[in-house]
Amino acid sequence: MLNLRQTFTSILLLAFFGSSLGQNNTYEIVISGGTGVSFSNLSLKGATNLGLKEAGLKSRVQTTMLVNGMLDVCVVKRLSVGLAYSHKVFYWSDVFYDTIHGVPTSARLNVTIQKRNYALRCLYHFGKSENFEFYSGLRLGFTYWKFGVSAQAEAASYGTPASKFSIPTSYPSIQIIGGFRHYIGRVFGWFGEVGIGSSPYFCSIGLNVRLNPKK
Repeated sequence: MLNLRQTFTSILLLAFFGSSLGQNNTYEIVISGGTGVSFSNLSLKGATNLGLKEAGLKSRVQTTMLVNGMLDVCVVKRLSVGLAYSHKVFYWSDVFYDTIHGVPTSARLNVTIQKRNYALRCLYHFGKSENFEFYSGLRLGFTYWKFGVSAQAEAASYGTPASKFSIPTSYPSIQIIGGFRHYIGRVFGWFGEVGIGSSPYFCSIGLNVRLNPKK
């Protein structure tokens, strides 16, 4: 493990003290997309599943993969501004059985929670390599939660229409971020990022596309 850590550190240092620059050219555009992990998402899923287990239910909350997308434009040397978006969905479904007035009845309950974050971000870029850079900055935005519930009861001989309702809510988000980008060639690469704050992840990884690299 120590040798692996030393090798990784050496690669980073070699890349950092390279010959050219990262996103350091005015109007250079970088599009990034990937996934990530969030403490709040893990806590929500874990606590809800624990409650379902304690209630004696076998069903569990499922989630989609967290999706992150960013677009950054270098406006002056070493400084970029951009747009960011994150999206995740939690969903749970179960069927309950009962007898009403002697008629066997089943009811299906579906619960969906959508979490979206829209933000602006400003990054300062470090490094002297065209293919590798560090960056840090600030992400400011809004997180939108939408809680949706639908239910449908069915008797043995007839069914009732599903009833649905949803409750939206939102709050501002702030996040201090830091990460790196590594390009394999002039256009395509990958990134790793960590964040401290209210939204939307504490670590993220994905791919980069540099639309107009310096010639």
